[in-house]
Amino acid sequence: MNFIQKCTSALHMLAYNQAANACNEYCRIGQNTSHECLKRLVKAIREVFELEFFRQLTQANLEKQMRVNADRRWLGMFASLDSMHYCWKNCHVAWQGSFIDKDGNKSIILEAIANQRLWIWHAYFSLS
Repeated sequence: MNFIQKCTSALHMLAYNQAANACNEYCRIGQNTSHECLKRLVKAIREVFELEFFRQLTQANLEKQMRVNADRRWLGMFASLDSMHYCWKNCHVAWQGSFIDKDGNKSIILEAIANQRLWIWHAYFSLS
């Protein structure tokens, strides 16, 4: 089986929230192989990024960030909060009534707290 087919299958499942058997026709891969490819991709991502990016906030991180912000004259501020409405073009038909914003568009709210290095310390997804 082609390496590109396996990567495409795993990325397709993640990007489009598809079941493993949905990749059968698109990538010409069976359900079990698609599951295995996705597991390996997630395991590789965790091995590469977990120690630096997938971790809890420590007291040292907090103190360092507070010092950086104090130097920038933002006393008492840890990070900045940003939110946006994301138009959800492919919203499931069954969920469309729950994900409508004030203008009648299908959307969800994305919210994140990040520092100046763009490290995301909190992410939240909500209904409009």
